[in-house]
Amino acid sequence: ELIRRYDDDITCSIEYGIPRDLVEKWGFVLCVGFYLARSTPGTRAFFARWQERLEYHTREQIAFNHLLDDLNPAWEPADVDGAVGRRCRVEIAGHTLSVLALPYERFTRDMP
Repeated sequence: ELIRRYDDDITCSIEYGIPRDLVEKWGFVLCVGFYLARSTPGTRAFFARWQERLEYHTREQIAFNHLLDDLNPAWEPADVDGAVGRRCRVEIAGHTLSVLALPYERFTRDMP
């Protein structure tokens, strides 16, 4: 319920593992183990391209993050219930895609 209140097309938890090159570039990566995706034109276009990339990437998280990076995201701070997340808006197939990266301290695999 908590993450459904945000209007972004894709809302993801973050981590600091793979792909390492994007952790160094962005300071985090999106974790596709926990995400919400709304059925929007931008999301459908992104997922179609992600599916294509999965044919030659062996790990879905690497394909997801590199696809987003190819769209040149400009990450900006985003308030998520008083914690700082990150948000970007990119263009894909003529559509705008909004992506919200949830703050790690609120949404982590280490939570009880």
